[in-house]
Amino acid sequence: LHAALSGKVTGKAPDRYVEELFDEYSHNFDTELAETLEYSTPARLYDILIRNFAGRIFEEAVDLGCGTGLSGEALKPLCRKISGIDLSAGMLEKAEEKKIYDELHKAEINEFLEFREGQFDLIAAADSLIYSGDLKDFFKNSHRALKPGGISVFSLEIAEMRDYELGESGRYRHSEQYIRDLAGEFSFNITAFEKSKLRKEFGDWVEGVIFILGK
Repeated sequence: LHAALSGKVTGKAPDRYVEELFDEYSHNFDTELAETLEYSTPARLYDILIRNFAGRIFEEAVDLGCGTGLSGEALKPLCRKISGIDLSAGMLEKAEEKKIYDELHKAEINEFLEFREGQFDLIAAADSLIYSGDLKDFFKNSHRALKPGGISVFSLEIAEMRDYELGESGRYRHSEQYIRDLAGEFSFNITAFEKSKLRKEFGDWVEGVIFILGK
């Protein structure tokens, strides 16, 4: 937060910061997102997948930064098996109560993906990559973890000029061109790109984008 307020751009938020933030937030997370922030990203991810892959069922999916399971609940009808990954034990406890996921793992995203070569048909990240600025490791590890023909779908907040920037909220914004450059570097095809209103912040909509990348 000091970096964010002072204008310094770091590579990612510390894992401990993210873990403690969401442990504290887990008790009223669903209510806050639905009623105050009008959060709709999980539904938008489901919608863009349906429009681009109508009828496809993903054999094995992973929901990165799954939180209490809002995105897992939206995506589960499209998946035979779905796992949830999160740094916050509090969030995972709430997700377990909902019985959405076949497996739950307490882990950092890249550390989880790094050793799961060719395991997933679908990698989803709804508002979880916004706690990292530098996404190079994510692209490398997600490409490794996907099966041939697998896809990655994720949401980001929009940056106008730099590859990525750190906002005063402590979340990162990314430029469209930065994502397109990384997609090319790691041999992803861009299947879909859509601008989207992710949630409200201080009464105004946060402008974002949703990407689908294919391996």
